[in-house]
Amino acid sequence: MRRLTSRSCLLKPLFFVEVSSLFIGYYSDNAVIVTAIIKLAHNLGLNVICEGVEKKEQLDFMRDKECDQI
Repeated sequence: MRRLTSRSCLLKPLFFVEVSSLFIGYYSDNAVIVTAIIKLAHNLGLNVICEGVEKKEQLDFMRDKECDQI
């Protein structure tokens, strides 16, 4: 897992945020965290990519949260 610090965000441009399949696999337990990540990324003008979506409920959740790429 790569660590992203606030300092590195200032030094390197970011284009997207990827939500890990670890969060998606247990989306009901992590719904608040995933929602916050997506909102923060969009507020920063970044696209959000979600990986590991395997179930219709997960897909519906990501679409509802306006994930840019699934």
